[in-house]
Amino acid sequence: MNNAISIDTILNMLKMLSNDNKKWIAEHLYADVATESKPAEIAFPKLPRNFKVSDKTLKQTAGNLPKGFDVEKELNMMWEEFAK
Repeated sequence: MNNAISIDTILNMLKMLSNDNKKWIAEHLYADVATESKPAEIAFPKLPRNFKVSDKTLKQTAGNLPKGFDVEKELNMMWEEFAK
């Protein structure tokens, strides 16, 4: 015995409901979807405090990094922007 109902049949059944009942169903469907599709937690890579930019990377830049340039701070900002 086949108990399957097509989505079109379900939609036609829902169209017959009152607006209050449609809103109730919509709220519960949205809540159900929200609990199922939680975004994955983002894990930032761990870099050692004494992280040194490689010579190869430095050669790819437009010149020497400015004095006082904080690589770790810039990397953290980059990952935070990437996570948005």
